[in-house]
Amino acid sequence: MKDSLAAVNFIKCAKSLYGTFLSHSNLGEQEEDVTFPVFKKLYPLENDLIDTVCAIWLDYTIEDSCMQQSIVNKDSNDIAVTALLQAYIEAKQIQLPQNPVDRYKCIDSIITNNLIPDAELEKGCGNQMQINASFNISEIWMEYLRYHYEKLLEELLKEKSVPLSLHTEQEEYSQLLKAQICYLDSIGYGDGSVSYMAYSQLSEEMFQMRFAGILDLYFALQVKKYKPDKVYKPIHNSIITQEYNAILHAIDTKDYYDYLDISSKEKVKVCLLNEQKAWNSFMKARKNTSRKLYGRIKTVYDNATYRLQRYHLIQLKNAFEGYGAMSNDVYSCLLSDTCSYDELLHAPNFFVKWDSLLQDTDKSEDNESDSNYFSQPRIFITYNQLVNGYAVKVMCLSNGDFIERDNEISGKALLYFEKEGSEFCVYNECFSDSALYYVNEKEPRDSIILNLDYSPKSKNEYLSHNTPFFFSDVNFDGEEELIINNWRCGIKHCNTYDVYKITNNEVKQLTEAPFVNPTGKISNYNSDFDSVNKTITIHKRTGSVYYDGYYKYGLVKKTILESNDRLSKSTQLELIEAKIIDYDADTYTNIPTRPYRQYKRIKDKLRLVKQGRYNGVSEYDTIDVK
Repeated sequence: MKDSLAAVNFIKCAKSLYGTFLSHSNLGEQEEDVTFPVFKKLYPLENDLIDTVCAIWLDYTIEDSCMQQSIVNKDSNDIAVTALLQAYIEAKQIQLPQNPVDRYKCIDSIITNNLIPDAELEKGCGNQMQINASFNISEIWMEYLRYHYEKLLEELLKEKSVPLSLHTEQEEYSQLLKAQICYLDSIGYGDGSVSYMAYSQLSEEMFQMRFAGILDLYFALQVKKYKPDKVYKPIHNSIITQEYNAILHAIDTKDYYDYLDISSKEKVKVCLLNEQKAWNSFMKARKNTSRKLYGRIKTVYDNATYRLQRYHLIQLKNAFEGYGAMSNDVYSCLLSDTCSYDELLHAPNFFVKWDSLLQDTDKSEDNESDSNYFSQPRIFITYNQLVNGYAVKVMCLSNGDFIERDNEISGKALLYFEKEGSEFCVYNECFSDSALYYVNEKEPRDSIILNLDYSPKSKNEYLSHNTPFFFSDVNFDGEEELIINNWRCGIKHCNTYDVYKITNNEVKQLTEAPFVNPTGKISNYNSDFDSVNKTITIHKRTGSVYYDGYYKYGLVKKTILESNDRLSKSTQLELIEAKIIDYDADTYTNIPTRPYRQYKRIKDKLRLVKQGRYNGVSEYDTIDVK
């Protein structure tokens, strides 16, 4: 009853804000907008709040030249939405923590869990308009939080007399974003519908980078001993300048830019130099501010600068590729935003990887290449510990075709396993681990012998990323199989895995599905293991932004006729469910559609249980996999 009475007061507040901030014409327009009937029925209070917030936001926005929504009067929007959110929190009798960090996390949780409609609750898991609307509502809330906390920080800086001008930095940052968009325009992003996707992704990433720094500084000014979640390292400007020069050189010399004529290339270089100028100006502004700060506040502020430097160096390493839709080949040449500091500094840039990709594509497997292969250094490795009772030795032919760092050790290998009464060898198409690949400092000379400690996989993972070989029960039969890690052989430089069954000292590779499936070998990029339901889901991910469905394998009871003419019962992993998402002929036009078919195993046969169409191509690998 208390909640109901509070809700009545809330509705009055909402209606008052409607009248205060919105014209009647806009109210009429909102009634025709996308709705969430199921969400509205289950959560009427939340639905009213969302309607009001969206109406207020729409009334204060215009579409700018870059196809981005910009709030015209952010202060009025902030006042209105803050009042609505506070009324909702009081209506739900939620007690917000006093600690600023916990308070923000609580508000963020309330918005994420309560105030963004879940399109999957709607009929048919939501149509494309509902999916898009849910995403847009999330963006509205994020824009509100960014500006709201920027205002709170601004007031706090004045109160504590901290010499930091957020307005100046915001102006510099906006100029940098505009310069980056101009550069993307010059290399072809401005043509067609792909520009909206690319510019949205760029803007969102840039805003989030700055927002993270704002939150850290706001928390540090109020909470003693506050430390950011992650500490970043400074990157010298000479490293960043080097990457700018690499792109400028590539524009003139690399085939990658052959689609540009001479005048277009000159324009691209001018745009890139303007972007570099904007970046240097922004860094200069932050450096000047840093000189005025001291102690813990300076440390937190500088850490935010280092975060921005890291993000920008990744942009440059990737030559500003990777925004919006792209080919699998381009994606495979990008440096991941989760890369280590060592990778960031020493990984080759986009053009080196692209040239290597083209060389690999054109490389013929002739006698000369075979001769070069056997001339590669042989690395002999002995592990100091027994692994599942086996002494393990490795002979690795160091890969000289594509090396990210001088002393990395990776390449084709033979692994020799030995224990009393059992010995065998298995082939590994690419042997390595994180220590050998990124940390090793010994020059990989021919016949060098290394004694290494074995790093076991963690207990909560089926497929280990860093362990070159391990034992794991991946087919749910109660016995562990030998898993060989093919280092960085999969999409996005993830690992693929070979699975071997060891029975009575005989070693047999499991080459049936799901371990070798329509997408290839299992990998830590597309394979999900469910130990509770004993299923393995293989996602049809190609490395692009598109998701093509999945295959789900589970244990199925089988009756087998043995060689002695007796029947025995067993369980085997077989395909129990699948979703296939196809492409129409007009997928790459302005209104792409995706037909899909869903199958489930019914009485030992896969049967079509559902089919339909997605009215648009999803940007994320999140299409209702259940």
